[in-house]
Amino acid sequence: MNRVAARDKTDPAIVLGAGVATAFGCTIAGRIDEGTVLGLVEALIDAGAGEITIADTVGYANPSQVNALMRQVMKLAGPLPVACHFHDTRGLGLANVMAALDAGVRAFDASLGGLGGCPFAPNATGNINTEDTVFMLEAQGMKTGVDIGKLLAIRETIAGWLQGEPFTGAIARAGLPKTFGQAEALAV
Repeated sequence: MNRVAARDKTDPAIVLGAGVATAFGCTIAGRIDEGTVLGLVEALIDAGAGEITIADTVGYANPSQVNALMRQVMKLAGPLPVACHFHDTRGLGLANVMAALDAGVRAFDASLGGLGGCPFAPNATGNINTEDTVFMLEAQGMKTGVDIGKLLAIRETIAGWLQGEPFTGAIARAGLPKTFGQAEALAV
């Protein structure tokens, strides 16, 4: 079945997102061959996926690996939106975002306070932290559309609801630098 025929069978208002988990390594299978990931991406596109997410489910990815794989995924996906899902288990979550950005990815999963995680990843931390991700992108002049002040405020509210749950984040701990001006960044 060709890509157009697969999509013609659905309501155009419905976007079916499909993802490849553990695309950069797996606690069970170990190393994941790029060809396997690319074959899965191609199969998902051929099946009619309207967007593709590539996930570092257990926090194994490094920036070089992310950049190389995501360049190939972006070529395969063509005009389809592509997103990435990273964990910060080994401290490379935001570096992996930068590597994916360099490869052309413009959508990322992130979690307030870095909440979440994977039960199959021993000692895993949560997802990349939304607050830190927004700050990093905005500080570089990228428009996220997220008001970081409001994001930090809702973080405090949710932390009150989830007492005892570990929240992560450098921006929440250190605060925004005095030189940071989100309004200026949004104007770029």
